[in-house]
Amino acid sequence: MNKSLFEKVTIVIPTYKRYPYLLRLLKFYEKYQLNINVLVLDSTPYNPVSDELVKLISAKNVIWKKFDPAIAFWDKIAQGVDFIDTDYATMCADDDFIIPSAIAQCIKFLGDNPDYACTQGLYFHHSKVEDSNQLSFTISPLYNPPSSLG
Repeated sequence: MNKSLFEKVTIVIPTYKRYPYLLRLLKFYEKYQLNINVLVLDSTPYNPVSDELVKLISAKNVIWKKFDPAIAFWDKIAQGVDFIDTDYATMCADDDFIIPSAIAQCIKFLGDNPDYACTQGLYFHHSKVEDSNQLSFTISPLYNPPSSLG
């Protein structure tokens, strides 16, 4: 994977009282050893007690910003964007994962197509099959442009 692509993007992770999820997500990105820029927007009314989480949010590539617990989600995002200093940003819920290779493809696409403001990769959806204990899985583009767009 092209590590230099990741210097151009910040993953914004809003969180509130969900430190176990935040820990899991930061460990996920750490395993890739890409030093992905991460901005944690945290409005939890208490500080993390896990030494492992404290170490991860103190890493050189992580910016951890605390907010008042009463802040509205949209205000937290609006204030948080002031801390982004990369060309691109993506938001990732603390209980979700964005695969780094997908981020790299999106960065490359946006770099090659400067008239676009955003991009969406593949969409993974699962649902329960009616009257069954089985799950149905779908992986596909979220949006397919009309063929006339090329």
